[in-house]
Amino acid sequence: MSVREKIEDIIIDNVQDAGPDAALAADAIIAALPDMIEPLVWVDIATTFKKRGEYSITYYGGMSEPYKLLIGSQSRLYKSDEAAQQAANDHHRAQIMAAFGVEL
Repeated sequence: MSVREKIEDIIIDNVQDAGPDAALAADAIIAALPDMIEPLVWVDIATTFKKRGEYSITYYGGMSEPYKLLIGSQSRLYKSDEAAQQAANDHHRAQIMAAFGVEL
């Protein structure tokens, strides 16, 4: 049974006269879940390096895309620290949602 189906069953079991709206409510709840996941809190290790769990961002000055995001063994370059952090947060949310069987 999928997370959506479980949520729908909970709604049907606990909301009087949920009827066909239970499926719509389940979809709305699932759609809201990613925004409920708190963003990563970064720890500055040095002026050019920050880390949070398996995520790290390193600054390499003089490059057109000087911010390198490393997730495990995968890396990608970004033009700004904010863009690298956003990519890390997007990955973080996708990993959590995937654990529930929901693909973003």
